[in-house]
Amino acid sequence: AYLQPLIQDWRIQTISLDIFDTLLGRIDTPEQVQRSVCRKVAKQLGQPFNAEMVWQARQASEQALREQALRQGWDHECRFSELVPVWVERLLTVPNPELVAFIIRTELELECLALYVKPEVLSFLQWLSRSNTQVLAISDMYLDSGYLRLILEKLGIATYLDAIYVSADHLQGKYSGRLYSLIASERSLDPARWIHMGDNPKSDYQMA
Repeated sequence: AYLQPLIQDWRIQTISLDIFDTLLGRIDTPEQVQRSVCRKVAKQLGQPFNAEMVWQARQASEQALREQALRQGWDHECRFSELVPVWVERLLTVPNPELVAFIIRTELELECLALYVKPEVLSFLQWLSRSNTQVLAISDMYLDSGYLRLILEKLGIATYLDAIYVSADHLQGKYSGRLYSLIASERSLDPARWIHMGDNPKSDYQMA
């Protein structure tokens, strides 16, 4: 309710919203989803592969990419689109585009099943849409924004978002403040007319 007069008086022109635990809730944790993907990959590959072996290969590949990002001066981030080919090659010692496509498709399907739009989010987004406020979704997340948009489309809220920014795309996070700076520069935002909403005390409030 406190936003309505600010928006109507044009004191706020842009609202950015955290995605996970703000717009969306979860039935399963990210690790539960990822371990389910690993079980499906192990079943697809057959012996001698098992779910734990696939999981450990994923963890090692992700850690290597995150450490590489740090060495290059970025935040501790990685992109799913880069992770999956590295993970598959670590498992099989050779590239396998078919398995890469299977993993991406499976992870997105399981993420969609694990997520739901939180109560009153849709009505809030519809109200913002009627107010002509610019609405951005921002997340510290390993999924590229293109994949995340597919999930949000599936859940029926992507149409209300003017843009989606994800730490994975830029290797810069909310938690460091660098993703906010990038967005402000890219979209020429006036900080005095931009408000961010989320659930994390550091990433969504202290650094915003």
